[in-house]
Amino acid sequence: MQLRTWLKYLIYTFIIIAFMYLGEYVFIYIKKLREVTFNSSVYQYDLITFIFYAAIGFLIGLEYFLKEKRKEGRWKINVPKLILMGLPSLYFSLYAFIFYFSVPSVVNILIQPIVFFLNNITFMAIFQLLFGYVIITSLYKELEE
Repeated sequence: MQLRTWLKYLIYTFIIIAFMYLGEYVFIYIKKLREVTFNSSVYQYDLITFIFYAAIGFLIGLEYFLKEKRKEGRWKINVPKLILMGLPSLYFSLYAFIFYFSVPSVVNILIQPIVFFLNNITFMAIFQLLFGYVIITSLYKELEE
């Protein structure tokens, strides 16, 4: 049983590393494509980045989800977790879409909290990872009475 656990986590780690490698390849391809075509769509790149990091967060929380799937009962959603952790992480994850939003008064209100984290782009990736993780781990099963 111990060997099986080691093997499971080794495979799990390789999947995440392969996914990250593939994602980096896609990011380099998009960067080169933008340089050749001069198509500088900020939204396209940021949407792919958001999906990529949220998917990694999803993969990290996948083991929890698979354990819940095996349980008996009805699916429930942890609403406080979604609201208190999911919404803020979604808000900070979509910084580029908010930053380039075309209504200046809305941008001025929404962008102020983001400016604090904008100096370090790593924070945005962390919020995107957190969003994927929160979404997958907000689902759980509860026994019916």
